[in-house]
Amino acid sequence: ALDLDLDGSYWVYAATDGACTNQAHPLLARAGFGVYYYNGHRLNHYLRPPSEPIQTAQRAETLALVHLVSTAER
Repeated sequence: ALDLDLDGSYWVYAATDGACTNQAHPLLARAGFGVYYYNGHRLNHYLRPPSEPIQTAQRAETLALVHLVSTAER
């Protein structure tokens, strides 16, 4: 969603999420994350990290934030 300020600039809101299934069993754990701006936005992104040594929801949440900050336009 876009939010226009009085000076003509605007904010773009983004949502991030990370999750992990079978987190209690490290050999079975599978994590993933997503970054969502709005329908059809070109920076929407999701990824299941490749076989990292430890996959947890906390790591997936962190990867989502790292991705958002590294791809943000301003």
